[in-house]
Amino acid sequence: MRVLDRRCGQTNPRACVEYAILRARLSRSQADWMRRVAMCESGYRTYARNPSGSSGLYQFMPGTFRAFGGRGSIWSAREQARVAAWAVKHGLAYHWVCR
Repeated sequence: MRVLDRRCGQTNPRACVEYAILRARLSRSQADWMRRVAMCESGYRTYARNPSGSSGLYQFMPGTFRAFGGRGSIWSAREQARVAAWAVKHGLAYHWVCR
């Protein structure tokens, strides 16, 4: 887990997703969801932006990001993955169009 923590960064968002999966102790299906949605929403691009105002790896709207416990920059791959993992763990995955 430490290796993923060290590898997680803006240029390696996949490591951030894997780290968030492990930290949140997600099930296999939840982990698969995390990977699938990151690919669908942003193509694993940390700085992806949608004209609707959604941003980042999981395309959070700023208000949703904060409501789900997002701290710091919405552009942080680590924080986006952490917040998405929290949302999945708490049954809030329905907020995403991509599944």
